[in-house]
Amino acid sequence: MKKFPIVHIPEAGPDEPGAPGFEIPWLMAAKAYETYVAALGRGIQTLEQIAARGGFEWYEFVLLYCGDKSAWTCGVGLSKEYLRHCTQRVVADLVEELTNGK
Repeated sequence: MKKFPIVHIPEAGPDEPGAPGFEIPWLMAAKAYETYVAALGRGIQTLEQIAARGGFEWYEFVLLYCGDKSAWTCGVGLSKEYLRHCTQRVVADLVEELTNGK
């Protein structure tokens, strides 16, 4: 299964522990990329170029995967319930993809 990187975010300070980098199935990144293209256009970066620079950040990926073009607003104006729903949806799909080995 082809993999796509999620950016490692180093510790930003005592209140922000950071996040480890990891990989997701390429097909899930491709779904997020559809929203990326709808928001920014194809001329910006290819999915391969995004992978080469380290991938999507987790938060960016979650929102793009859920079809939300506000992935670069750091959640301003989005409810905690919406963010939780998007995260749960992504995690459920990720578990299914990894379990089924698609």
